[in-house]
Amino acid sequence: MVNGNLAELSDNQIKEEVCRQIESTDKGVRARKTSYFNNTYSPDIVLEWGGSGQSRHVFLRADSNPEYLKEDLSFIPESTSMMIPLNTVDTSDRDDEALDAAARQSRILVTPLQAVATLDPDDYDTPFAPMVSHAVLTGGRGYISSEKARSSITTISTGVRQAGTAQSAGIEEAIDLATSLLDTPMLNSITGLMQAMWLAGGGRWDEFPVPVAATAKIDSSSLTQLLSMEGFEDDKFWNSISGNITMEKLLSSEVRGRSHNLEQLMRFSWESIKARVCKVIEPPEVDSSRDDDLHWSLEDYGLRLDLEQKSVLFSDFAQADLPDREVSISPSLDQVRTVAEDIEVHVSAVNMGNEEKRVTYSTNTDENIFDEYLQGVDKTLGKEFEIVSVEVAKNIYRTPMKCTFENAIARGRSSSKFTLLEFASTGVPFLLETEDDQRKLADLVPKAEVEDPIDVVSW
Repeated sequence: MVNGNLAELSDNQIKEEVCRQIESTDKGVRARKTSYFNNTYSPDIVLEWGGSGQSRHVFLRADSNPEYLKEDLSFIPESTSMMIPLNTVDTSDRDDEALDAAARQSRILVTPLQAVATLDPDDYDTPFAPMVSHAVLTGGRGYISSEKARSSITTISTGVRQAGTAQSAGIEEAIDLATSLLDTPMLNSITGLMQAMWLAGGGRWDEFPVPVAATAKIDSSSLTQLLSMEGFEDDKFWNSISGNITMEKLLSSEVRGRSHNLEQLMRFSWESIKARVCKVIEPPEVDSSRDDDLHWSLEDYGLRLDLEQKSVLFSDFAQADLPDREVSISPSLDQVRTVAEDIEVHVSAVNMGNEEKRVTYSTNTDENIFDEYLQGVDKTLGKEFEIVSVEVAKNIYRTPMKCTFENAIARGRSSSKFTLLEFASTGVPFLLETEDDQRKLADLVPKAEVEDPIDVVSW
């Protein structure tokens, strides 16, 4: 329909066609129609990116005369808006430059509907096309014709790909073009991504083709862009950037909830991302539209891993600040021992008690605490005594992790941090009650790191 006769459509049909084309160009955006059409001051369409919270107002223009378009720029109130002429803008090179300069000064993106269609990533044979299309729609400025839209996809995608293999050819051209097309935050995202991929590909900072700060890495803005774009399944790419991602960066991004790219990233981030605490919680209400293949999601408090019946929240927040979705379990001594043997961890302390008294049994050696200290102790103390917590580690030389059963929390001492893999393979199995949850955890933990499947034990 972009190449068809829009004059034959009603105002509402035209807006529907524009919304359809925008949503085809960026799968992560929702284009919402307003009650206005071709209005000087009020937008015809509002674009909303749910994952990041970004939005952008779209003003449609029936008259594509470049002089009229330049004049209209001064009437549009929001300086980060988008103007879409419905017909081809017939301009000379001089007109292009003048319209581009005026639009950039106003920090407004002017791009004909045909150019929006040209940004559709499905028309390009590069996995980075969705990222560039998203960058232009969210942070583009100036006048972008169909030719410039096509060049932005091919040139910037080539630069990103070259950066991933530490090859300098095409990177400077890509950054120069991105500088002319994008606002500062989105430009920094693209540049930061290239720099991080350059390092991951074996390049050196002082050899990067464009001068950069020696400390630049993937920041929250570029991470937001990566996680918000359409699914990108390239294991080598996600593995190369995983070491650059921290819990702080994830929570500083504008993305919340699930996404296919978050799932891809987390497959390679078990050993790089660290947390102070993990907590087994009741999952949020089930969303009937959710994708069962997605297990990771970002919350304001941290990373949530959804299992079959329960969820595990990994966080840097203090224990007292975590959400109140409490889970409490009461394992027996035999059940704790079975889990410890199955996942091959050393139990250095067991804390037992009732309402009036607490008793702690501990060892500083590699002795088996169950054989040496706890034979029949549960019978001696009586049924009213429950296991309050245990301290565990892969061996006696590692920092112990305390698993508290009354609130299903695992954490270290003071400010100690553990990788997600350490939590999942050392502490979390003690806090899961059902076979389904233990089996799901065993399936999700990287197999290269867990040579034997975790046997399941239900409380």
